[in-house]
Amino acid sequence: MEFAKIVRVVFSKRIFKALFCLLYFGGIGANVYSQDLIVKKDGEEIKSKVMEVSGDEIKYKMWDYQDGPVYRISASEIFMIKYQNGKKDIMSTYVSASRKSVGDSRKYPHYQGEINTGYALGLDNAADRIIFETIHGVRISKYAFVGVGLGFNTYKDILVDISLDRRGNIKSIETGWGMAVPVFLDIKGYYPVTKDFAPYIDLGLGCSIGVMEIEGSGFLANVGFGINYKKLNIGMNFQSENKAKGFVFKLGVKF
Repeated sequence: MEFAKIVRVVFSKRIFKALFCLLYFGGIGANVYSQDLIVKKDGEEIKSKVMEVSGDEIKYKMWDYQDGPVYRISASEIFMIKYQNGKKDIMSTYVSASRKSVGDSRKYPHYQGEINTGYALGLDNAADRIIFETIHGVRISKYAFVGVGLGFNTYKDILVDISLDRRGNIKSIETGWGMAVPVFLDIKGYYPVTKDFAPYIDLGLGCSIGVMEIEGSGFLANVGFGINYKKLNIGMNFQSENKAKGFVFKLGVKF
């Protein structure tokens, strides 16, 4: 009988130890996988609760202080995130995919230029004109551009000379070509729809200097809209140049 009691006691102690170990190590495992682990490129590990992941940054809270503030860290500093459910995100792959989905990996600000040519239909008895312009400036963001433009507007059939007879009647009218040189500040606002396609609005303000049969200078204003498709630029605007108004249709390239 004494032997049987000893066996039962020893057996009970072993069961107790086994259950204790099971619960203890199970608790450790649960604790390991109940937190997110941010692994930085320098080897540092941050025990956290990840709140948001984007191609630019990660937002998280400290695991041992989840009622505290939300921290931010650049995605470029992160090597990997191990989530509590065992899933892993390698950030170099994530950032690359994110940039491809946005379709715009260029840094801002950067240089941007345009060369455009077009034709203006004169309004209020103004002569038609052929338009050539080049614009150079800074693309501040994917939504905004500021630059300076220089153009050459060539007018046809402008009045050059009138000959009168002795009675003061018009004997002959001479017409010819004239040119004006616009210099202006150009501002554009873009709305990127895709990587390659972006409509925009356009505002140009400056002055127009007359040369070749056009005298003097005057105020210049361009107001319009257009479309960028890859490097192709298509635009239409209303132009008031030294009191010569017209609708301008432009075609050019952006680089």
